[in-house]
Amino acid sequence: MKKLAIVLVIALTAVLFLPACSSGGSPAPAPSEPAAAAESAPAAESAPQTEAAAVELSLLTWDPDIQEVCAEINNKFIAENPGVTISVDIIPGDQYETVLNTRVLAGESPDVFMYFGSSANKMIADNFWGKVTDSAFVSRLIPGFDDSVSYRGDVFGFPMNASGNGVFYNKDAFAQAGASVPATYAEFLETCEKLKSAGIDPIALGGIDVWPIQHFIANFVATFVITADPDYEMKRINGDITYAQTEYPAMFTRIMELAQNDYIARGSLGITHDQSVESVANGSAAMLLNGSWTVGQLQEINPDGNFGYFPLPNDDGKYTITAFVDKAIGFSPTSAHADVARKLVEFYAEPAQAKMYLEAAHSMPTLTDVTPDISADASVEFAERLATSQVVGFFQNFMPNSTYDEATKGVQAILAGDTNINAIIESMDRTFDQDKASVILPE
Repeated sequence: MKKLAIVLVIALTAVLFLPACSSGGSPAPAPSEPAAAAESAPAAESAPQTEAAAVELSLLTWDPDIQEVCAEINNKFIAENPGVTISVDIIPGDQYETVLNTRVLAGESPDVFMYFGSSANKMIADNFWGKVTDSAFVSRLIPGFDDSVSYRGDVFGFPMNASGNGVFYNKDAFAQAGASVPATYAEFLETCEKLKSAGIDPIALGGIDVWPIQHFIANFVATFVITADPDYEMKRINGDITYAQTEYPAMFTRIMELAQNDYIARGSLGITHDQSVESVANGSAAMLLNGSWTVGQLQEINPDGNFGYFPLPNDDGKYTITAFVDKAIGFSPTSAHADVARKLVEFYAEPAQAKMYLEAAHSMPTLTDVTPDISADASVEFAERLATSQVVGFFQNFMPNSTYDEATKGVQAILAGDTNINAIIESMDRTFDQDKASVILPE
């Protein structure tokens, strides 16, 4: 995984800084071979449909922020393919996987659907997505990004955009408090204290939405757990260690201390992600430990705002950055209109639509020939850090969903005032040993 991360950083950084004139336990058992139905006939990207046969496609996603750009892309596809209509269903992120699984297992799979890019291999293992190996966009992918949607030499979806985690902050709030970008964790705590003394919430966290807590945790896992032992994930999978023998206990203790000192805004369990972003945008809070998509959200709320980025440092000033495919899109091999559904996936990967999507989502490219505008300070600072940093994938990739849920619940408990760190670690180790066979390692 470290080798892959290095490849991604080198390739991604090269694309990001091109001129803006470009277009546009033990490992789990090997997944069963995807169903033969997945091999629908190759379709040329966006070739106009000659017959106006009535085709209604369904598209499932979870992010309301991309609804407008998806509608624009879908309307372009409809214009080029007479007779096609597309209905979009948006499911809340914390319910998405459950709803998707329920529909697929009931034989009601959406024709096209998005999935969390960092764990899209689940779609392949369960035969939820059809093959797109011979689609033209595959040869245009930045090396490494195809891994999240590949299995045994075949590709099963389009990785739409790349993102990463870190500390996104309001520079004006820092200036008001006399705070500076910290080089060590001790300095990070000093920064938090200065902000708090100035009447500014140091850290905003939208805990009611759950997923922001998971990205908050990812920052701490990368910097404190992985930096201390880059191989801990495989050691845990192989049964060589338990979570109790890693930096996880100390990491949760650090989070608890942030909460106890009111460095994390009070009432975070009752705050939505949008409210947390708004608080940083207007300067009532200073920092979001979240993903790079927050840059666009901050700018949308406060176009004149002054925002920046830095990675969370450990005690020695070292850090590791989490970077990953954010969203991937694929088609159902059981769709009654699999050929048209596949064409829609390929349409999203064409330079014009890919660039349109990235600029609307304020995200980074996965394609070699697409360069979005990243003129915002925070985006540029993030890209510059990626170029010189150790980068890893999302920590969820190497643990069962049940263990991931226990880590999330642990931080929720901490925010509610619980101080039993051992209980969090015990539940993570118990669920890992119980469900480790469900961990799908990339091949």
